Amino acid sequence: MLLDGLDEINENNEHQTLMAIENFINTRDRQKQGRVFVSCREQNFNLLKDPTIFIRLGFQEYRLSDLRDREMETLIANRRDDFEKHHKHIDRFMKDIRSHPNTLSLHRNPLLLTISIALYIYRPHEEVPHNLAAFYEESIRHLLRRRDYTAKDSQNTFNERDKYFVLQQFALSYMNKCTKENKDFETFPIKLMIQVAQKAAKERINVSPDQAEKLVIEIQTKAGLILDQETALTLLKFMADSNNQSQQEAALIGLEEMDCLGILK
Repeated sequence: MLLDGLDEINENNEHQTLMAIENFINTRDRQKQGRVFVSCREQNFNLLKDPTIFIRLGFQEYRLSDLRDREMETLIANRRDDFEKHHKHIDRFMKDIRSHPNTLSLHRNPLLLTISIALYIYRPHEEVPHNLAAFYEESIRHLLRRRDYTAKDSQNTFNERDKYFVLQQFALSYMNKCTKENKDFETFPIKLMIQVAQKAAKERINVSPDQAEKLVIEIQTKAGLILDQETALTLLKFMADSNNQSQQEAALIGLEEMDCLGILK
């Protein structure tokens, strides 16, 4: 049995949920013959109030390791057709990611490598992001403008700069709100982002307030940034952190969001 999303439990419900898992295993698997896998973001597992509960239940802890050279090369080689279709050089990409130890280290993360390949293929210029902050920012900006030059009926109406500003302001204001109210930054109603967009339209961006809702819907439907709540939260946390901290600190926080830990019984 797979129990995914341990990190998504609200802090106030953490103890109750862990006790429910313990009770479930003790009552349903009294002979201790079942195979149960609980997965979680690594840094959230480290912050659990009682992580020893899994040791008491006989779980073993596993943490995902970085991709090895051969695994990286295989993943990249599987995208050869995409490189050729967009007239990009796979050998040059490989050379670029090996150009610096830090760059190579980042690309050992499966998600970051996938993002980097997509950016390399679809952007006009051949360039590899060299730090995590650049990965996030380039990814967000690419998604916000990817419909700029499509067929007219599916083309973007609003520019990337205004949409990025709204996302950044929403991320910062909502994280501050959650901090003050002692809530987890885990879910958000879309109406709050519309309110931020309306305020930005009055003060900063080149959009009228009555168009603010359409701007948010464009972010949601054409960029796809807030269709998936999990992805949206990771990106929004990065945007909020990059407002509050140096890019290096924001990058470290972002990287933690991508780490994964599993515990297997």
